[in-house]
Order: sequence, then C-alpha cells, then structure tokens
Amino acid sequence: MQYAKVVNNEVVRVGRLPNSFETSQLGVILNFHLLSDAKLKTYGFYPIVDNTPAFDGRYVSKTTPAYTVGVDAVVLTHALKTKDILAYKQKVIAAVYTKAKTLLDLQASGYSFAEIATWPAIQADVVAYNATTVVGAALQAAADASAYDVAGIAALLTPRIAVQASILANRKALVEAINAAVDLQAVADVDITVGW
Repeated sequence: MQYAKVVNNEVVRVGRLPNSFETSQLGVILNFHLLSDAKLKTYGFYPIVDNTPAFDGRYVSKTTPAYTVGVDAVVLTHALKTKDILAYKQKVIAAVYTKAKTLLDLQASGYSFAEIATWPAIQADVVAYNATTVVGAALQAAADASAYDVAGIAALLTPRIAVQASILANRKALVEAINAAVDLQAVADVDITVGW
C-alpha cells in the first residue's frame, strides 16, 4: 500500500512506509511500517486512496496526480487524457504489421537472402503451374538447382505460399477494420490476435 507523508497539510512524499523512522522526541522507531494507520497519522503518514476513475489503458492515460489531504487518508486523483485517434490507430496498425512480419520471417528462417530474393518469381510460377501446369523460368531454375522436380517443388511450396497469403490477407483485414473504426473504443475492440 502507498502512503503519503504530509507536512503542514501538504503532501511532501509518496511511497511505501519506511521500516524505521526517526522522530525528534523518540529517536528511531523500528518496524515503523507495522504501526496502525491511526498511529502513523500522528507522524504525518496517511494511506493513499486512489480515486481515479476507471479507464481503458489502451487509449486513455493518467496525467499528473493530484493529492487531497483528508482526515484519515490522502485522496489521489488523476485526470485522464484520451489519446488522439489517429495516433492510436497508427500504434495498433504498427502492432499488426509487426506480428505479420514476425510470422513471415519464420517462413524465411534458415534461408539465405539470395534465395529469399528469388521467392516472388518462384511463387508466381508455382501458382501458375498449379493452375495450368505451365512451368515458368524461375520454377524450372529452382528445380534444376535442387533435388526436387518441378512437381515436387510445387507440392513443397504450395502450403507455404498459402500460409503467406493467409498472413497478408489477415493483416489487410485487420488494418481495414482499424481504419474503419470511428472512435477509440472501436479501435480497441479490433482483436489483432485472431486470424494468424
């Protein structure tokens, strides 16, 4: 529990109670933190009662605290500041992009940048091959450089391409939902943890 040290009806310190406290009359009081609230009050320590209204921390933040010294406690109240909707949307969209990037990066784990650079062409050829059985140049080159034939590479890459497409489609859907939100609560209601 937090306590306030009050001097001349002003809060001068906020925090946990000290284990010991030095007074001019009694010297050092050991186990000061174990005293009753009534006894602590005689030394100017009052429990803090937080009277800040409930808020959604995703898009509302507390401002500078205000302390009011009462008879038995110090009342803490924070004014609340609502975030700018555009800034909040950007923050949530950034989290969506980060999640998508992380998942896409997992697909590339263990491959060189040179190999990854060829993927768009190979993927386009695999999609075309699956639709028409026509073998594109990138797919043929990949088959020539590997232990798989064209059909084997297509079978190997098709599920991976589907996963990538799913990640990108989910990212697009979430960003569209966030951009369509008309207020902060609607942005917060977009569950960016689903669909991955």
